[in-house]
Amino acid sequence: MAYIYKRKNNWYIIKKEKGCIIYSKSTGESSERAAALKLEEFIRNEKELLVKTRNILCSLFAKEYLELKAPPTFSEKTYGTVKASFNEFIRVAGDKNLKDYTIKDIDKFLQYKIAKGMEQTAARIKRTISPAFNLAIKWGYLKKNVLKDSMKIKTREPEITYLEKPEYFKLIEYIKCDVLRDIVIWASHSGMRQMEIVNLKPSAINVKKRIITVFSTNTARTKSGKTRYVEMNSQLIPIYNKYKKQEYLFINPETNKKYVPKTLSENFKNTIRALNLNDSISFHSLRSTYGMWMLAAGANLKFISQQLGHSSVSVTEKYYAKYLPQRYTGEVDKINF
Repeated sequence: MAYIYKRKNNWYIIKKEKGCIIYSKSTGESSERAAALKLEEFIRNEKELLVKTRNILCSLFAKEYLELKAPPTFSEKTYGTVKASFNEFIRVAGDKNLKDYTIKDIDKFLQYKIAKGMEQTAARIKRTISPAFNLAIKWGYLKKNVLKDSMKIKTREPEITYLEKPEYFKLIEYIKCDVLRDIVIWASHSGMRQMEIVNLKPSAINVKKRIITVFSTNTARTKSGKTRYVEMNSQLIPIYNKYKKQEYLFINPETNKKYVPKTLSENFKNTIRALNLNDSISFHSLRSTYGMWMLAAGANLKFISQQLGHSSVSVTEKYYAKYLPQRYTGEVDKINF
């Protein structure tokens, strides 16, 4: 049974089952007629859901889920990661009806990846698909999320790839494109992510207060989905002054438009390879370079965490804490009687 009622100028749809309210949603409409139309649509969708087969293939569910989570709901990078996770899961575990997957199936899939030395990949796939399975429960495709009860994965401590200062200066000296060089300097002195730099506008920078506002919008979503504030290094001020009249701070000189992330990544990688530097260095390594330099300069983990926009200090500790003891060698001998 479903019905509508009004409270404080808002209309609500209520669904009851066995005397218990199991669904409540505001229609956001100002009139009873509009609310009633919403109710009719709601009931129609409910009926369609009832007749829809519960035996949905994982590939079809993945398609539904990804359509729902398409940018800007997910950032482009997160969306791509989830899509790749589903593809790999289906390739290895098979394209079964969603409700037919067992804990044994999940464990076999994870063990397959771990046996190939891909613990991090296995953990990432489990982490990214699990929220989708939770949603499948709400949609009536599943009764239980088998991923939650599957085997625990022990992953190696994440290694940080970053530039030592001699490598950094060698890189800066080699880059001939002024804009690319300025982007590298900006990334290594702010810790901002690639997408955040690509979408950065001069209007988001307050030079007097030396604050960079990293907005999360419908068209440019940050990884956390939240707006954050980054303290601006003084070495970035000349770069800001150079490009402050543009719509975006950094414009690709070849296209006269803001950089496409893939193009920026490829240009940077080609430069790294031309200099015969560590091939594992990517554009993201500039963010890690900032974190490591800040740590070496004596900044505390909480401040570094805020600058990098991590969800919590524990995330920062996961990557950087193991480098702290190097700064305190000999401290233990201060206890001396």
